[in-house]
Amino acid sequence: MKYERGRAVISSIGFRSQTWLVACSILLFLLIAGNASAEDCEGISIHAPIADQNEVQRVCQAAQDSTELLRQCGIESSKVINISIQEKLVHPSGFPVFAFFHSPSNQIEITGFDEFKKLIQPGSAYYKLPSRDLYESLIAHEVAHAITCPLIRDSDCASIAHEYIAAVIQVSSMSDSSRQILLNAFPRSTPVELEMFNEFSFYSSPQWFVANAYRHFKQTDKGCELLLGILNGEVQFLCDF
Repeated sequence: MKYERGRAVISSIGFRSQTWLVACSILLFLLIAGNASAEDCEGISIHAPIADQNEVQRVCQAAQDSTELLRQCGIESSKVINISIQEKLVHPSGFPVFAFFHSPSNQIEITGFDEFKKLIQPGSAYYKLPSRDLYESLIAHEVAHAITCPLIRDSDCASIAHEYIAAVIQVSSMSDSSRQILLNAFPRSTPVELEMFNEFSFYSSPQWFVANAYRHFKQTDKGCELLLGILNGEVQFLCDF
């Protein structure tokens, strides 16, 4: 099945076997009028039919943490990022999902926190993390997609390039304790070559991909140069294993 430009975080039987489909959908989703919205959330517009103001502010902070991490590397977007918090999201394929990113409208739709906790598969690496920390790190992940989607060019495998950057931002946004739990779930020596980051490894284990993309990123003191190189097409990923 072909999905045009868009991104989703999907849980078919939980995060352990989730498939993160990369596409930018041409569909625009209508926002519900009269929702709670974040005040003073610079660059972020949040609509929440099912969340209270406190929850909206937490989503705002997670989104701003992501924008700040990218801004530290000189990566910014002039577009307002729209986030809609929904009770439940289902991908057209029928799987429950945590989030969709719709590129044309620069809009992210995320599942509310209570429903999100039901998507985490017991026994998975993500299940070991505090639910709130995981939730907010995945918001940071989606915001990274929203910021970098219009910026990447000349990539041999744009989907993996996007996922690598989003993984780095996701794990960077975690607390030190949560980050260590995730890395400990996938113990290995620090990866050196980019060849291991490809569609096969990503779809086989998104959580492994996330943990080791962060490890790879942190091995150098020139991490920002690496991210900028990916966006500029100077650093390439191969789609096939």
